[in-house]
Amino acid sequence: MLELIKLITDLFVLRDSAQKGMLSWKVMLTGFAFAAFLFGTLLPAFLYYQNHPAAKPLFIAVLLIDAIAYVAMMILGWRWYARGVAQYEARQAEEATKPETATQ
Repeated sequence: MLELIKLITDLFVLRDSAQKGMLSWKVMLTGFAFAAFLFGTLLPAFLYYQNHPAAKPLFIAVLLIDAIAYVAMMILGWRWYARGVAQYEARQAEEATKPETATQ
């Protein structure tokens, strides 16, 4: 039941981000590509290490590369989010300062 509530909350957050212009095909493509990169590097290295314990340095190297990529992606994501919020707030301020046209 809690997973269903989390899923519904995620859908509302994604809808809100899309309305604010912060969720685009570029953001989604970047997220899927990053997830594919992590799974595509760490899973094969883990499976290889599981069958060949002598490959421990390879597994640790892949783990470090993925950890560095994760930190870099979180920094990039935070900057991307901050830029999107600033653009959204600038648009809101611009719309607020526009004079309303009176129609009769």
